[in-house]
Amino acid sequence: MSEVLLPDIEAEWKKPPAPWSAPPVMMSLGIVEGEILVYLEERGATTLRRLIRELLWPAPFVTMAVGALIRGGFVRLIPHDLEVVVEAQAAHPYAAPWKADAVPEV
Repeated sequence: MSEVLLPDIEAEWKKPPAPWSAPPVMMSLGIVEGEILVYLEERGATTLRRLIRELLWPAPFVTMAVGALIRGGFVRLIPHDLEVVVEAQAAHPYAAPWKADAVPEV
């Protein structure tokens, strides 16, 4: 039984990995979430349509990021006529504060 039933794949696993053509999806979603929070902090509540138009990310990424922020308790959606308004909520109790407090002098 000295036959090898599997092909020789040693050359395959010794090849270097292919270079990344795009960042992983989770990294991109995290970046979009951060951009949404910065946008809402600077400009206040806005519609989901305006977020999609102004952030220059594909619409599915923006909607997935908004969904993740809703689940995390950072934003909330308010239905308004035919639009959906995205509004930042008060900081989540377990989240780090958005702005650091001043260091008291000793």
